[in-house]
Amino acid sequence: MAQKNLLGPGQGINYPQMLMSSPSLIATAMSAATTELGWSGYAYIPSGGPKTLVRVGFPLAAITSAGGSTVKVEVEAVGTSGPPMQPADVSLGTPVAIAPVALSSLSPNAWWRTAAFASGATLTVNPGDKISIVASFATYGGSDSLQFRNAALTSAAVALLQCVFATKIGGTWAAVALIPNVVLEFLDGGVTSWGTLYGAIPCSFLSALTLNSGSTPSEVGLAFTPALPYAIDAVNIGMIVNAAANWTTNLYQGTTLMTTALSGSPSATISGLPAQIYVAGAGRTNLVTFPGPTSVAAGTQYILSVNPTTANNIVVYYIDVADVNHLSLHPGGVNYSYCSRPAGGGAWTFLTTRRPMFGLNFFSLPDDTGGGGGQNRAALPSGLSALG
Repeated sequence: MAQKNLLGPGQGINYPQMLMSSPSLIATAMSAATTELGWSGYAYIPSGGPKTLVRVGFPLAAITSAGGSTVKVEVEAVGTSGPPMQPADVSLGTPVAIAPVALSSLSPNAWWRTAAFASGATLTVNPGDKISIVASFATYGGSDSLQFRNAALTSAAVALLQCVFATKIGGTWAAVALIPNVVLEFLDGGVTSWGTLYGAIPCSFLSALTLNSGSTPSEVGLAFTPALPYAIDAVNIGMIVNAAANWTTNLYQGTTLMTTALSGSPSATISGLPAQIYVAGAGRTNLVTFPGPTSVAAGTQYILSVNPTTANNIVVYYIDVADVNHLSLHPGGVNYSYCSRPAGGGAWTFLTTRRPMFGLNFFSLPDDTGGGGGQNRAALPSGLSALG
C-alpha cells in the first residue's frame, strides 16, 4: 500500500491534546444547598450516533457526609449567554436525571458511575450535540460537601478549551480554569458505548512516574497497535527532565529495536548522533525526532519507550481510567496503553487501563485512507487542527 507524505510538522496522535505544565486532577467542592457544578460542550461519540444516554461518570475526591444530603445529576441544555459555554438551567427536551442518591452512599477518591436515569427518561444524543451535565444537591443538610476532580490547566490555555467546567454560586455560572472530566454512557439494543465532550480528558487519575537507570520500573512505554499503516518520524513525550539526565526514546516491534534517539546532555551521543537538548526541571511536552521516518503496519503491536541512561531522574506523565473502554475516548483508542519493565530489559508488563502521555507524529499515511472502512475519529478526536 502506497504511503503519502503529510505537509507540516507535528501531525499525528498528539498526546495530551492540551499542553499542561503540571498534569494533575484538581478537586472542586459542591458545599452549599444552592451550589451547582456543570460540564458543558459538544458530545464526542467515537462509535457514531445517534445514541441513547443512560448514565454518566465522574472522578470524586473528598466527601463530607453528616447532614443526610442527597445528590442529583441531570442533563441540561447549553445556554446562550456565553461565552464561556454554560448550562441553561433548563432541561434538554424531556427532563433526564438520576433519582437523588444519598451522599453517604458515595465513595471518596473513586470513580462515580451514576445509576441509570429515571425510568422513561431517555435522551437521544448525536455526535456534536451541545449538552450540559449538572450536579447539585437535591436535599442539603449540615456542612456536607462533595468534591469532583477535573484536569489542571494553565490559565493561558482557557481560551483554547472546546468544553467548559463551571460552577454556579449565588445564582451565576462562572467558568473554572480546568479541563472537564466526565464520561457519557449510552445503551442501544443491549450494546453499551461511551462518549465524552470534545476536548475533555476523562480519567480516574492523572499523575507521574519518576524514572532513572536504577528505578523499578526503569523503562516505560506506550504499547500500540495501529488500525492502519503509517510512518512516524518524531514523538511527543509529556515529562519533566532533571539536570544532567539522559534517556533514549525507542521504538520496538516485539524485541526488535526499530529506531532510537538520545535526549538530554549535549555531550552524549548514540550512533554518532548528538543528543536532543531540553530545559531541565520544567514540565513540558518534549518533541523527540528520530533519524528518519519508520513505518508501522496495521494490526501489529509496537512499543514506544523512554529508557533513562543515568541515575538522574526523569518524570513521565500518565493517566489511569476506571474502565478500559474509557480509553476509546482518548487519541488512538483502547489499542494505545501502558507497559513497563525493569532496568536491563526483560519482559514487558502491560496495564490496559493506563496511558503514558506519549504521542506519535505522522510522517505519512496510506494514500487511500479516505476510502471505505477507513479510520474513524476515535484515533484523532481533535483532528489535525490541534496537533501542530
